[in-house]
Amino acid sequence: QVRQTGYAFDRGEATEGCVCIGAPIFSRGSRVEAAISISVPLIRIDETRQRKIIAELLGATKKMSAGLQENA
Repeated sequence: QVRQTGYAFDRGEATEGCVCIGAPIFSRGSRVEAAISISVPLIRIDETRQRKIIAELLGATKKMSAGLQENA
């Protein structure tokens, strides 16, 4: 599922009461070089905010991946 969506989602599995969304940063050859994750208290996130965070996170990792691929 992570490969299909481009991000991982954790609702309280690692830390109770917390949502964590993470996405990979790729270097040349589609090799995962790093990752970024965002953690938010469950009470501060709704579906609309969750979608916005995912979109921003994927946009940031896409830019970082492009930078790594250009400089590799």
